[in-house]
Amino acid sequence: MISRKWIIYSLLTVATLLSWYNTVVLADGVDVIAAKRDLFGTVDLSVGSSEYVVTENFDNGKGIFRIQTYRPVIGNEEIQFYFEINDSHVDPDNDQIRIRLDLNHDHANTPNIDKAIVIYRQLSGAATNRVRVADLNLVGEPVNNAVDLPSGQWMIDDGSDAGDTTWIAEVKVTAADLGFGYIPSIIGLHIRVLTNNESPTAGVFPPGISSAAIASWANLKTRNPINYALVLDRSGSMEDSIDGSTKNFERWNSAIIASEIFSQLYFAMRSPYFNDKIGVVTYTTASGGFFSCSGATPQSSLIGGSLQNLSSISVDGFVTSTLGSLQPTGCTPIKDGLNTAFAGLDDGDAERIALLLSDGFHNVPSTNYDATPYVFPGSLTQSDFEVNTVVLENEPDTGADTNLMQDISNDFGGFASAYINAVSKEELVAAFVENLFGHLYLNQTQFNGTAQFTVNNNEPRLVVMLVWHSTVASDRGFRLQRPDNSIIDTTDSSYHHFRDTTLGYELAYYVVDNPPAGTWQSIGLVSNTAEVADNNLAIFDPTIYAQFNAKRQGQDILLQVSLQENGKPITEPDAEVTMGVERPDEGLGTFASTFTSKCQSVPPNIPPIINVRDIISGKNPPAGNIVITSQPAGSTSFATTTTVNPNTTSMAAVTNGDQNRLTDTLPPHMIKVQRLLEICEKDGFNRSENNLKLYDDGSHGDATAGDGIFSLLYQDADKEGTYNFAFLAKGKAPSGSEFTRQKNLSYHKSVIVDSTTTAFDSRVISVTDKLVHKEYYIVPMDNKHEYLGPGHAPEVKFFVTGAIPIGQTIDYNNGFYSQVVAYDPAAGEPIVTPVVQGTPIQGKCDVQCPLPNWIWWLIAVLTLIILLLFRLCMLRKNKP
Repeated sequence: MISRKWIIYSLLTVATLLSWYNTVVLADGVDVIAAKRDLFGTVDLSVGSSEYVVTENFDNGKGIFRIQTYRPVIGNEEIQFYFEINDSHVDPDNDQIRIRLDLNHDHANTPNIDKAIVIYRQLSGAATNRVRVADLNLVGEPVNNAVDLPSGQWMIDDGSDAGDTTWIAEVKVTAADLGFGYIPSIIGLHIRVLTNNESPTAGVFPPGISSAAIASWANLKTRNPINYALVLDRSGSMEDSIDGSTKNFERWNSAIIASEIFSQLYFAMRSPYFNDKIGVVTYTTASGGFFSCSGATPQSSLIGGSLQNLSSISVDGFVTSTLGSLQPTGCTPIKDGLNTAFAGLDDGDAERIALLLSDGFHNVPSTNYDATPYVFPGSLTQSDFEVNTVVLENEPDTGADTNLMQDISNDFGGFASAYINAVSKEELVAAFVENLFGHLYLNQTQFNGTAQFTVNNNEPRLVVMLVWHSTVASDRGFRLQRPDNSIIDTTDSSYHHFRDTTLGYELAYYVVDNPPAGTWQSIGLVSNTAEVADNNLAIFDPTIYAQFNAKRQGQDILLQVSLQENGKPITEPDAEVTMGVERPDEGLGTFASTFTSKCQSVPPNIPPIINVRDIISGKNPPAGNIVITSQPAGSTSFATTTTVNPNTTSMAAVTNGDQNRLTDTLPPHMIKVQRLLEICEKDGFNRSENNLKLYDDGSHGDATAGDGIFSLLYQDADKEGTYNFAFLAKGKAPSGSEFTRQKNLSYHKSVIVDSTTTAFDSRVISVTDKLVHKEYYIVPMDNKHEYLGPGHAPEVKFFVTGAIPIGQTIDYNNGFYSQVVAYDPAAGEPIVTPVVQGTPIQGKCDVQCPLPNWIWWLIAVLTLIILLLFRLCMLRKNKP
């Protein structure tokens, strides 16, 4: 079985290949910035209003070209060109557009890497191959290995009609067409327009630059600078150990260490062509009571006041030097922390990414996350930001708001948006590191049991990092053994070492350019035996490129892994993709709705009728209380008889935490859940593990057989909660190179309410001649009868016609939601339609719902009538 923890704790080395453009010369040409978008263009010889965002001119007035790049979540990336060439004379074979691409941006013609796209206005005879992709030779001519571009990827209007003075071409080229797994972030670009009736060079771009002057070609940049903000939870619970048993600052120290390692690797991967930046935001509160966050003042800050240029940060201690004096305290204003990050990320045209860490529940200014809006700077909107989320909690779904963290990641989207659940400091480091993968095109390789790992053909750069989460008297480190058994030792200029005795961790790494293919090994400083650490990391920009994705599809989760070598798919039987799955066996909503203090699961009942005056005054109903009549075995936290009102009791009263510090408070339904877990001596919800396989066979959720995209429609996601997936891909690439790739992903599945299984009914509260108070109530469920549960009042609305709503929607903290209305009985029954998550509910009660009072009155009256009739019959029968 492929265990998620095995991947983290065993020899997990990452082979990280940094981009080719890390070592390029800075003397260069003009920039053409066509940042990748997630919506593909169409090849139709027309220009949509937003299809292209870049327009450039050829010299000599020969026309224009437009360019845009595109990136799907998984699959082939694309470059799309649109040309309008001013030339009224049609010259078959000779009228051409030649696009030269220095794909590795090394200012040289590199055979088998650099490409040219040749577009013919017309071809003589019956030839139809009017667009070709070819390798450049050593002198930059497109003559090697020419391949016709499929006709569906181009259209040409040759301008041969009478009066035409312009010819038009639109061409789409995929990464696979160029022999790449993706479109590189920076490419040398030169375009030349040829015509036989002129010089023959009619126009070029960049203007005045010949194709031989490669160092002066334009820089085609397919991304903007990346601004990263690490947004760290500094609330009181971060003072605890990860398992919550002691106060040893393990959570906070782990957050600092993970941030340090993130910044180290981000710095190592920097490019001189992009002004990438990094910053750290912490969020907590400046005030509040010991047992309540009511009235607490958010205190979020961007350390140093602004993001720092990645190229100028200190290699060691960037995060430690700024956070070392800060201590965790206070409550958890997650949205305020993000708003502070958004303000700091507003720095011109950039990819704005926040990496959000939390170990708890948003609770300031209230536990309702949607109570206050996001605040975006200037004219920016939500679509201008990406938020990736990480939860540090060893009990998913009960110790932290994993549902909210998944929602935040989904709401902001982005190329690499992700939610990851980490249950240890080792997993937290891996989660932070993996957040770099999507935007920098990085992969991991797996170490075997003897600290060996495989480097593939033509990898440009390898970084191997070992991290120890403790320090000893002397420095630790390691050496690298190459495939030919030669050794790179710590005297090499590529070696780097850093230790922090205060935080108690140590790291060492090597950066190796153009590593030879084959089996490598990390070995000890003295002996040639395997050297392992707590994290064995690497990150690379690979020739064998793997993409990983998990997304919801109805009630299921679609899992996908794409494998390519230089744009060529790697498929079965040459490759195999497996994954370890850790899944919930209990859902939060169902547990909170049905679990009792007797540690049994029973359907909920709607509580007794409440006083209308209390509703009007806004008083919370006394529903959902947990009454404990005996002390649980081994517990010292509770009195023998305790009543906990989830609407008013803080987390501190539930967990019996340290009363000398401010603790986070929980939403009412989570107070109830935490109390029940402790009563029933449960650490958290039950979870299970198993191992599964992904397929590239056109079934099992796979769209197309043999395309290198392995898929599995995971249909066992019937419970609400966090699903953790540990992917492992391995096999042999078309070049014959053996490989492994691995990645961890999490996905929190929420309850999607189904109208046919959701109970809906009503009961009369009071009746007079002129006014009826009636309560309409629902029990939202999905199609597998999993409860939405309490805590979702913002998702529940009652639309009322013919009556006046009294008070707000009531959350009974047991799965029931209701709305009280008042109406004149003379006007007839009102129309009340509950809508949950945008879905109208029309169902009737299928749980233990009490009958409305008027039915009981009717039954009583009918019973009296029957008894009277029976009595009359008996009297007549006995009459002489």
